[in-house]
Amino acid sequence: MLSGRLEKALKYADKAQAQIEQIKNMDHSPFLMAVEMLFYECRIQSHLIFGNKSIAIKEVSLFISILKYFSLNNQSIRSIH
Repeated sequence: MLSGRLEKALKYADKAQAQIEQIKNMDHSPFLMAVEMLFYECRIQSHLIFGNKSIAIKEVSLFISILKYFSLNNQSIRSIH
């Protein structure tokens, strides 16, 4: 039963990620970045629970690159204001 719920969570996280990618082309708001990080966290946890460690590691790598991008943009915004 838990497996089915995790599969659905992963499926919806993938769909949400596709929508986020489309929105990111128009807007790079901090809220959008936070939501994207939430979905990456969900995907990473699901892959770890399913035993897909290699996929989880790739997701962690993407998650880190998003965090780096977000922190760089956040610092530049702070320096302007």
